[in-house]
Amino acid sequence: MIDKTQKHRARRVASDEAHAWARSLQLNNPVGKSVLRALTLYVNGDGSCFVSIDQLAEDTDLSPDTVRRRLVWLEQIGAIVRLPQWLDGNGRRNSEARGKRTTDDIRLLIEANIEEIERRAKGQEPENSSSGGPDGTDISPSSLRGLNEAVETTAENVSPPLALDC
Repeated sequence: MIDKTQKHRARRVASDEAHAWARSLQLNNPVGKSVLRALTLYVNGDGSCFVSIDQLAEDTDLSPDTVRRRLVWLEQIGAIVRLPQWLDGNGRRNSEARGKRTTDDIRLLIEANIEEIERRAKGQEPENSSSGGPDGTDISPSSLRGLNEAVETTAENVSPPLALDC
């Protein structure tokens, strides 16, 4: 049986590792990096984060819309993956769209190739990928190079809408 001290220690090691990983990435996007580093505050032993957009906005002094756009960008460059989650009538979290929409499961891709993440962050085509435009502008953090225009048009680009309480 694992006592609370051992369980807490495992989570702390994961958080330290995640924070060191986030700090080491050269993203050329201070806002995106700020959101990524804020995510490391909420990482569990599995590398997952369950944190709201509003909490990330408060932690980073950014607007919720800016946080949403940077999460989309972080996912596009391969630093994170977001998995939609719901709470069923019994309060159990699920990914089968049963119940009320809740905070995404955001997984930090610590094991991903750092050089590929950094290439994508700079708007360059990854070495082993054929997706994207010829100049790699589909993943750029700059509104002049494409990303913001694509995600600002609709909220559906970020994640499914939250269910309203009835």
